[in-house]
Amino acid sequence: MGRCSKGSHEAAACLTAGALSAAPAAAPGAPPPVSVTLRRILSASFPGAIYLSHASSRSNVNALAKAIHGLKTRGFARGTLQVS
Repeated sequence: MGRCSKGSHEAAACLTAGALSAAPAAAPGAPPPVSVTLRRILSASFPGAIYLSHASSRSNVNALAKAIHGLKTRGFARGTLQVS
């Protein structure tokens, strides 16, 4: 096992505390609007972040291209994680 950065621990704490849930969904169980999903992704970005997004939500699917573009404009790059 590797060591986690301070940013990783802070991001995990935010997720656990629900800090990324800035706006409630339109209805119980309904996915948030794309704008909310996008804001959550971009506001929680930090060097070394690994994003896991499921296609189970139309909001996730529709926000993906905008999220990648937004992260690129902030200087982040996509990469491949290899585990041996």
